[in-house]
Amino acid sequence: MKVITWNVRDINKLYKHRELKVFIKENKVGVIAIAEHRVKEIRAAKLIKKLVPGWSWCNNYNSCPKGRIWILWNPNLVDFRKLHKHGQLIHGEVYIHSIGLRFLFTAVYGLHTIQDRRGMWNELKGLNQNITQAWIAMGDYNSVLDPDDRIHGNQIQDNEVQDFKEFLCDTHMVELKYFGREFTWTNSHIHSKIDRALVNAAWMNTMKQLEVMVMDPLFSDHTPLGIQFNNCTDGGPKPFRFFNYVADLPEFQVTVQKIWAKPMASTGMQKVWQKLKMMKAELKKLATTNSYKVSAKVKEVRVMLQDTQEQMRSVTRDTSLCDIEKDLKIQLEKWSNVEESIFMQKSRCSGLKWGIPILHTSMRV
Repeated sequence: MKVITWNVRDINKLYKHRELKVFIKENKVGVIAIAEHRVKEIRAAKLIKKLVPGWSWCNNYNSCPKGRIWILWNPNLVDFRKLHKHGQLIHGEVYIHSIGLRFLFTAVYGLHTIQDRRGMWNELKGLNQNITQAWIAMGDYNSVLDPDDRIHGNQIQDNEVQDFKEFLCDTHMVELKYFGREFTWTNSHIHSKIDRALVNAAWMNTMKQLEVMVMDPLFSDHTPLGIQFNNCTDGGPKPFRFFNYVADLPEFQVTVQKIWAKPMASTGMQKVWQKLKMMKAELKKLATTNSYKVSAKVKEVRVMLQDTQEQMRSVTRDTSLCDIEKDLKIQLEKWSNVEESIFMQKSRCSGLKWGIPILHTSMRV
């Protein structure tokens, strides 16, 4: 799951609606802060419902007539509690359900002049005074920090970076390491780094996320910034899924008979339930042993078979290669059938989910 900030520079065009929906889906976004959307308040709720049905959202229309910032989040994955808003930022607390993680998040959109941005710096300084937990302030600051933050444009002057440097000095916040694109905004001639992710000491000391992705700009002139969070804790339990091919394995009948013949102290339905629970554990082991990275196994056997057959082109080939080839063909058939069975079952399940009639009736249940 990702937390994203993005200056989309006017999202009123229909094609941008479609592209943003695709971006959110493909990048598994849980929270996205959209800046400079240029959507009037009267149209905002209807448009957001179209973009991300069922999602929650907040805005800063009350603090700024143009409402330059939205924060949208998927309530199935994330809770966001708004704590403070201003014309150039929205501040709140994020809670990620799957990993039980809380942190403070500020979506930033700095105005275009040095004078106007001073209100943003003062607001951020005020927030910093009362924050002790992990905090990230991310978005479009509209401000450079170093001489290398702009190319092919006017030379960066001291007055452009003075307020930003004073803010970092006063708050002791630091910039996360970047990976991806070098600059975050361009007009196809000038390139600047003005979108940033700043964090406090508590973030650096407690969080694993110490890098920010500078993604491709797609339909905007700004790049999205993304922070990646794992959706589940390491080593956590995974749901058991029974694939039909397991029933065709020679070990299947043996495993079922062994579990069902095992004596139990309980009686009635409790006895049945306990045996089914034991069966689940054994079948999970059986499925894992035979289907772990099935597609990778098919590719591996295919390459081995190809290599073996290349060696067999020589008249003076090793006679044992025939036996190796025969064994590899058997393995390729086995793993290809397993892969096909898994794909077919998944496609049928998807069809049932979306109400598509299933023509094949031979699937085991």
